[in-house]
Amino acid sequence: MANYKVLKNYNDKQLEKSLKAGDKVEMTIKRADEVEETLKSNGFDGPFLERIKEKK
Repeated sequence: MANYKVLKNYNDKQLEKSLKAGDKVEMTIKRADEVEETLKSNGFDGPFLERIKEKK
């Protein structure tokens, strides 16, 4: 799982909640790609998520 910062508000049907800009969410990279593709195919301008790099 990867951590992401929400850049734009959107409703995530899989998580069953509304995510707002600035929220942090954990999801797989594949799921994050699906979110971006789905929203773009529905006419919304992205990006919606930004991956947060882990500090080691």
